[in-house]
Amino acid sequence: MAIAFMNVRILERTKGKNAVASAAYRSGSKLKDEQSNRTKNFKYKQQEVKYSEIDLPIGANEKFKDREFLWKKIEHTEKRKDAQLAREVIFALPQELDLETDIELMKKFVQDNFTSRGMIADWNIHDKGDGNPHCHCMLTMRSLDTDGLTFLPKKKSQFELDANGEKITVLDKHGIQIIRNQRKVWKRIDVLTNDWKKKKNV
Repeated sequence: MAIAFMNVRILERTKGKNAVASAAYRSGSKLKDEQSNRTKNFKYKQQEVKYSEIDLPIGANEKFKDREFLWKKIEHTEKRKDAQLAREVIFALPQELDLETDIELMKKFVQDNFTSRGMIADWNIHDKGDGNPHCHCMLTMRSLDTDGLTFLPKKKSQFELDANGEKITVLDKHGIQIIRNQRKVWKRIDVLTNDWKKKKNV
């Protein structure tokens, strides 16, 4: 009987994660990592990687089909030392199904839940023959710009509005609106550029 299992986690720099190395490990491939100037070679895992694919959202540049290009781009885009590089979802697959059915199942699942919402999905089916077939799916965390090649910021700053839809002034201790560099200061808030982080999505 199939046992349902899913795990969602964030690959973070503060936990020693590297997007290129993670992708190489999960795909059983050899990729060059520019951050450390080292080649990550996990070809010894190829035997357990039964299928590997990168699926793109509509409008994404075909260059992202190249695994090394994709995750190098992510590493280059994420500047912070505490950057969140990717979201990984791990699924157990029913051992009663054959590989072709698993692939068909995953293609539809990835399209319905990830690429249709703008994510790039790098997924790999693993099976060591121990009764635990599963899929590792690495997902991008930034939306793509209209050029299909540039990743947008994870959040943007915008004016906070009051109940009447008007901008809110920032006042000094005397109740006078602050002026900085000859410009009035208005209250601003950070807004996420996509809703992929929301727990309800899990």
